Amino acid sequence: MSEATKDSAYPVQFVPFSSALDGTFWSEISRRKLEVVRLEEGPVPAQAWYACDSAVGLPALANLDHTAFDVSSSHLTGANVPGSCQLRGSIRLPNSLEAMKKLDKTALLEAAGQNIWDAIESESALSDPGTLNAFIGIVYVDLKSYKFWYWFAFPAVCLPDAVVFAGPPVKLPDVMKDDLVSQLDGAYGQLKPADRAAFLVDADSPGGLEILPLSKLNEVYESGRRFYVGYTDPSTSEQHPGWPLRNLLGMLSRCWRGSKERKVLPLLAYRRQARKGQLWSSRSLVFSVRFGGDAVERPRFVGWERNAAGQLGPRMVNLSGNMDPKRVAETAVGLNLQLMRWRLAPTLNLEVIANTRCLLLGAGTLGCNVARSLMGWGVRTITFVDAGRVSYSNPVRQSLYTLSDCENGGRHKADAAADALKRVFPAMDAHGVVLSIPMPGHGVPSGSEDTVRKQVEQLEQLVAEHDAIFLLLDTREARWLPTLMACARGKLAINAALGFDTFLVMRHGVGERSEVVSDKLSRCGEGPSTSGDGKFVPGGMPSTSGKSPSTSGEGPPASGDGPSRSTKELATSGNGQSVSIGGPSTSSGEAQLSADQLGCYFCNDVVGPADSTRDRTLDQQCTVTRPGVSMMAGALAVELLVGLLQHPEKGRAPAGTGSWDAPCESPLGMVPHQIRGFIGRHHYMTPACTAFSMCTACSPAVVSQYNADGWEFVVRVLRDASYLEELTGLSRLHAETDLDQVWALSDSEGD
Repeated sequence: MSEATKDSAYPVQFVPFSSALDGTFWSEISRRKLEVVRLEEGPVPAQAWYACDSAVGLPALANLDHTAFDVSSSHLTGANVPGSCQLRGSIRLPNSLEAMKKLDKTALLEAAGQNIWDAIESESALSDPGTLNAFIGIVYVDLKSYKFWYWFAFPAVCLPDAVVFAGPPVKLPDVMKDDLVSQLDGAYGQLKPADRAAFLVDADSPGGLEILPLSKLNEVYESGRRFYVGYTDPSTSEQHPGWPLRNLLGMLSRCWRGSKERKVLPLLAYRRQARKGQLWSSRSLVFSVRFGGDAVERPRFVGWERNAAGQLGPRMVNLSGNMDPKRVAETAVGLNLQLMRWRLAPTLNLEVIANTRCLLLGAGTLGCNVARSLMGWGVRTITFVDAGRVSYSNPVRQSLYTLSDCENGGRHKADAAADALKRVFPAMDAHGVVLSIPMPGHGVPSGSEDTVRKQVEQLEQLVAEHDAIFLLLDTREARWLPTLMACARGKLAINAALGFDTFLVMRHGVGERSEVVSDKLSRCGEGPSTSGDGKFVPGGMPSTSGKSPSTSGEGPPASGDGPSRSTKELATSGNGQSVSIGGPSTSSGEAQLSADQLGCYFCNDVVGPADSTRDRTLDQQCTVTRPGVSMMAGALAVELLVGLLQHPEKGRAPAGTGSWDAPCESPLGMVPHQIRGFIGRHHYMTPACTAFSMCTACSPAVVSQYNADGWEFVVRVLRDASYLEELTGLSRLHAETDLDQVWALSDSEGD
């Protein structure tokens, strides 16, 4: 409590406010510091509330909760609490504990107190008594350890010597009849929260007891009627009034400055308590205060809280052991992402990332790495699709599995991967779907047509329910049906495939193929690729074998296992235009391709997908790749998705090609069409390639046939993959092309 009023006829001490911080306040202030305030230190406008009905023995509480920063009083929790008043203030959020220590606490208190005194001198406090009560706070939030250092002050005027208490307080029932007390309780209950801070009680009003605004003080005083200056008192002491009375007395003394007559005012410290289902104000106290003619011209202010040791200093609360671990984890996992917005990428839209539903087709080496990267970026909805089981060779390369997942024949990868994500972060919405994806050329076993049809329908539903589709499957042909479905529904599809020391990451084009693009064989100026029989297809020729050009079980990086040209060389796009694939642009053509011009994974093929698993040796059946390649490809696949989500056009963003002068509309930089990596030379390319009008997966002929016939079209392709070549015109192209001349030309170029 404060020191007694100097030279008073009766020594009175005031019960200071004690900050009461709800658990929701800490959650909200942590979120605000991380997501809104960031590097700024404030002050941030805030509000608290106090009430007149605290239980006996409690301190005068200044309450703050999650509504503290919603400065609209209609949203303040206390606005809905009977007998409550608002405390207006601000909170500073220093970026370090050292910065908190260096703040000039005296200057902060003086500035806040002067604002109150300005309202008193201008007499605006008479019409808005709520301005008499304020607070300032300093809070340092340690977002890693969930420790909070805080210090609050409630500025109060040091009263002049001429303000004295005439005697001890008396209880309200001793000076007011019961019927008037009942009228007082009823009238107080009708007051708006903004009018409860201070008011006049006219006990001799013609219509009975009446509560009037404080601005009518002089009028009521001069009328000679019996009245009280009332205020909502948060104190529960039977002898001492609460902290709000200090500034109210300061205002009353200032309003009567220059008067030589000593005036006595009865002050009502209004309190109440619940008794037998009703609120009674019998605990209210009445003080008699004398005001002299001397007034304070330039007051001093007090008000900083004392800590638990009774000293002026901050307090500390450690909530790391008390908060819900799941909620702590949910906040903590986004810490690094939110910190990106503080300085490095202020426009980063984390909400769109968190709300993106991702479908991962394949839960192997790539699927595990992609899932972990998606979690790191804040994606909360991931669905795995895989029909395989975890084998003993998997856990060392596939990061979501452990030895226990391999036992008893092995768990299904899809289920084990989803459970692993939830163990890492319980708030993940992760699911596993055990599903075999039907593939062209693999046929439909006798008697299983209904089963295969259900598989197709289930895959269609999964594609429809998700926003981004990752193709991370073992074989080339397994990617055909998801590619077609994503194209038909306009979904964003991202492909990742591995070779021994190479990888391909690419996004498929989105949008209708409004223009017929090239049917030439030369596509992207790629380096030599490996055909399914182990021979090189030189000069960037699309693979003429239906087999995978890679020995990796994770799927091939299409044609292009090794670069044959400089990164500054131009790639020839399908329409004859040149597109830069790395380094400064030297092309006279367009620097970017629109999303509807971009090709898919199958646009480099001049044959339809077929069964690539026939005659595979063991090294061709397993993922034979340098261990780091899958991590690099998985990370780049996720970075490509996130870059697209940050672009104004999202999945329809045009493809950048790596030119240094190319525009970057995404805060994370360029969003290429493809990323091709060659680890043997630590060399990367970002070509942008146009769609192929005869593509077996995304061409208008295939998509329209799929939309028209649905299952009938799919089952025909499953039984006879050559149907795709007939439908797209590739069969005619084969008949018209002299392949011998093409091989000879390509061989001479590759030498």
